[in-house]
Amino acid sequence: MNFKMLLIKILFSVLILTSNVFAKALPPGSGIGDIPANVLILLDKSGSMGARMTSGAGVYYPQGTAFDSNGDAFVGQYYTYGIKKFTYATGQPDTSFGTNGLFRGTGTRGSCPIYYPRGMKVHNGYLYVTQYYGRKVVRINLSTNVCTTVANINYYSSTLDIQNDILYVLHRTGIVVRNLATGTNISCSFSGNLRTYGDFAYGMAVDHTGNNMYMQEYRQLHRFEIQANKCPKTSYATR
Repeated sequence: MNFKMLLIKILFSVLILTSNVFAKALPPGSGIGDIPANVLILLDKSGSMGARMTSGAGVYYPQGTAFDSNGDAFVGQYYTYGIKKFTYATGQPDTSFGTNGLFRGTGTRGSCPIYYPRGMKVHNGYLYVTQYYGRKVVRINLSTNVCTTVANINYYSSTLDIQNDILYVLHRTGIVVRNLATGTNISCSFSGNLRTYGDFAYGMAVDHTGNNMYMQEYRQLHRFEIQANKCPKTSYATR
């Protein structure tokens, strides 16, 4: 009887050793062995599958973003918490921007407020920013950190875009179109479908040709042709 038990134990041990020979190796960084390949990405702890752009440097309720030609990111923060710049190559804040990497402007109603920044765009060495409650469009010289007001807005300004030196700004009761080369506004009608959908547009962009304005409103995308005088038509072209 004892001999049979000993034989069974020997056979069991051989089976265990044999099965270990065919076990899969630990996947890199997972710390967990013998797992299906299709769930490896869920268990990878090495960070090799991706990287955090900010490398741990956080932002406070981001409200808008813009990128320069180097891929560096500008992030506007909620309320008066300013704008941060992150360098693409390092993922770290650029401390040369603003004060130690944070630009906060000159108060909520000053000449250059950073107050609920929403729409943002880098153009010709400047960062253009809409101030939702500040009711202004300001621009920051990215070489000198000097900030100036570009246009005063009658109501809450939300989104902007720039093409061919023409600035387009949507706000809750109208549209501002400004020739940046001459520093003058262009008078455009804000009526018809342009007003209907522009009042509550979540986003707006002008294509690279400068011939079409696209506006996202609720679940729909509307296209408005831009006329020779740089004003968008008041009726949408398609949706």
